[in-house]
Amino acid sequence: MTPRHAPHHWSPAPVAAALLMLLGTTGLFLHLRPSRPGPVPAAVVATIGYSVEGRPILCHEFGKGAPTILIKASIHGTEGAGTPLTQQLIAWLEGHPDRWKNCRILVIPVSNPDGWHAERRFMEALRGA
Repeated sequence: MTPRHAPHHWSPAPVAAALLMLLGTTGLFLHLRPSRPGPVPAAVVATIGYSVEGRPILCHEFGKGAPTILIKASIHGTEGAGTPLTQQLIAWLEGHPDRWKNCRILVIPVSNPDGWHAERRFMEALRGA
């Protein structure tokens, strides 16, 4: 006899929890690194590419040291819980430059701007429909 399972309903909670854990670990890592003297470089926002439909893909770069930490969100248009969290992270990084001056942090709030705009995981044009 096969057990019956309730239909799976998507919840942003696991995504949010994983991002918060990652951000907390990153914050702890940055806090424990020894500081080096010198000016803190300004954050840079760059267009690193364009989507299929021509929307820019933006990357916020903080610092120039090693190691490099990459944080990206909204790979799928139906899974956008990470974008508000990355926006909060960007605001925090901008307000605390002393915490990231010894490493490089790259934040891509929306990896798939077409999916984000359409609120869809797959675009019809790409599926041949």
